Amino acid sequence: MFKVKIIIIALISSFLMKAQTVVLSGYLQDAASGEALIYANILVNNYGSGTSTNEYGYFSFEVPANQKLRIQFSHLGSQSL
Repeated sequence: MFKVKIIIIALISSFLMKAQTVVLSGYLQDAASGEALIYANILVNNYGSGTSTNEYGYFSFEVPANQKLRIQFSHLGSQSL
């Protein structure tokens, strides 16, 4: 019985450590015109996740905490830098 309790505690702690995330949010706008970039794509390359901006140019999603992230933005008709 004691071994089972240790395994359950270990599984719970590993789940809690994995669940540490932060919210990445922001606003995308065209540098020249200042207009919101609606439905632009945001991709976190080394995490395999992403989202899109809403109809006002805002986005928000969860990413792992305490990790360096490479974030890529793309929008139809925009040039990559």
